[in-house]
Amino acid sequence: MSERASLEFWNLKNPPSPYHVQALIESILGFATLGRVKGSVLISTRWKWRGHVSSFYEESYRSLMRRFTGGFGFNSEIGDLYVSIINESDSLSQTELFLKKLLGCVGLNASNGIIIAKEKGVYGITRLGRPGVKAPTLIELFIREELDVSEIINCLFEEKNHVSIKKREDPYWDSLSRGANGFSSITWRVHTLSQLPYTHSIKHGPFSLKVGLAEVECFISNVSLSGNFFAAPPSEPFTSVSSLLGMPIDNRLSEVIAVRVESYGELLGIRSQDFTEAFGKIFKDTSCM
Repeated sequence: MSERASLEFWNLKNPPSPYHVQALIESILGFATLGRVKGSVLISTRWKWRGHVSSFYEESYRSLMRRFTGGFGFNSEIGDLYVSIINESDSLSQTELFLKKLLGCVGLNASNGIIIAKEKGVYGITRLGRPGVKAPTLIELFIREELDVSEIINCLFEEKNHVSIKKREDPYWDSLSRGANGFSSITWRVHTLSQLPYTHSIKHGPFSLKVGLAEVECFISNVSLSGNFFAAPPSEPFTSVSSLLGMPIDNRLSEVIAVRVESYGELLGIRSQDFTEAFGKIFKDTSCM
């Protein structure tokens, strides 16, 4: 007999805010990175808020909420189904294949971060580990379809008779208020490159990367990125470009940043070479070379 699979199912009824939902996810992910989460976790709620939900890398000046995952932003409406799934995988591509199979099982076509059509739903994925190492994975779904979360649960496991489901409802929300306050802050929700004088964008179909920087006497004083893509670990693209701060502008840096991105993280939708191309173009625009 195969090993019994397990699912911890959080069916949230009255979350005080979307930020409390994020704080709960962050807490569970923290336990997952410590190896204290066994099996899969699914968190679901019917959305009670209207507004733009930006993706992690999206350039956004005014958003209701900023997700943990990349991909497309979504204009959420009251009643949308929000689902997050935490499990393990070896790579981002493996995670996306799993997700497409899961959504196909419930009758939804998904590709390039979109479910059916952009106004119908979006998905985001990331992992909390380096490439090739099994690590906690986060999937986020916004779905505007007549779909019950039980249909997703039924499709999660092939051997349904060997699944142990632990059902949970709302946690003690006050215990998550501190985390919720952080996710509600402008510092977290707003992400923009508007103050950076040099920018360059690269597109691959629906996916994109935009990088920007400022310089003082040909030393990099500020740098950031935005775009529509998936990456893991989620902060690695920001960490990689931030490593350029204080460096003198030199075309070799554009190659170094690509090597770092490729060594420490995974990308879907864009390539590490896109960083070389984008920063190479910006360095020329600064007239420092």
